[in-house]
Amino acid sequence: MRVARGIEIGAGLLASLWGIGALIWVLFGPTYTHVSGSPTGGPDHVSQSSLLTQGIHPETVGFLVFFGVILASIGVSAYFDGTQKGQPTARIVLAGGTAFLGILSCLAILSFGVFLIPSFLFALVAMILSFVNYVPATDKGATGV
Repeated sequence: MRVARGIEIGAGLLASLWGIGALIWVLFGPTYTHVSGSPTGGPDHVSQSSLLTQGIHPETVGFLVFFGVILASIGVSAYFDGTQKGQPTARIVLAGGTAFLGILSCLAILSFGVFLIPSFLFALVAMILSFVNYVPATDKGATGV
């Protein structure tokens, strides 16, 4: 039981860290490549830039912030579910965050959703373990004490 809770906590925190790292890569990483050359056949000039240097729409900022909040909630809820027994709120937040992450990753699959698939899989492991290892707060054990 302790090992499963440790795996749940680790998977939830890995989901958060991987996903937030992917969002940071999307914002600051060299995701755009520009090639310019002269019409006379001179050497080409290749440069790379990030999403922030290209300009970003306010709707995109809201979408990325929503992703970040969901990813943070997955890590926090996995930690609280793994350390505190009998609190169903953390399981509910973990399940909802995992569902939202799966849906939003599918919506963003053509742009940066592929970076979030490992995060979704870690969150799915944490969610499954949270439901498998659920111990109600009123459970006093086999002795009934």
